[in-house]
Amino acid sequence: MSAEEKFLVPRPGLIVRDPRSKMPLSEMGDVKPWTGSEGRYWRRRANDGDIIVYDEKPITEAVYDRKNLKTGGHDK
Repeated sequence: MSAEEKFLVPRPGLIVRDPRSKMPLSEMGDVKPWTGSEGRYWRRRANDGDIIVYDEKPITEAVYDRKNLKTGGHDK
């Protein structure tokens, strides 16, 4: 991930849409640009408190693997 990108996670309970694709930002987060016109959109979402911003992808269960938290961590 470059300095011009950040790992973004929506706040719990919020749906934050990507300005280009109109698709919701994944609950598990995604890398998005932090500069330019698209970056301006994400910086506004951060200032509004709609997203959590990380410089790098965190390696924590709460963010990295929310799907397995819901299922107890077991695939059946």
